[in-house]
Amino acid sequence: MLLNTPKDVFVDSLENIYVADSGNRRIQFFASGSTIGSTVSTSWTSAGSMWGVQVVNNSIYACDRDNSIVWNNG
Repeated sequence: MLLNTPKDVFVDSLENIYVADSGNRRIQFFASGSTIGSTVSTSWTSAGSMWGVQVVNNSIYACDRDNSIVWNNG
């Protein structure tokens, strides 16, 4: 599945990439150097509009702008 309205990108210290794929209501993960992504979280299927992604201590956080919520997958 292609990205649909990506809103934010987070790059960790190992150069892995996390994408807030707002249109598909998911977080996509791209390992360092890879062009093939995998879905690492769909916890936000009820989210209104995912606008940000951040990873802290292996927990993924996403900002839902429409509902004023920060979602945590952990």
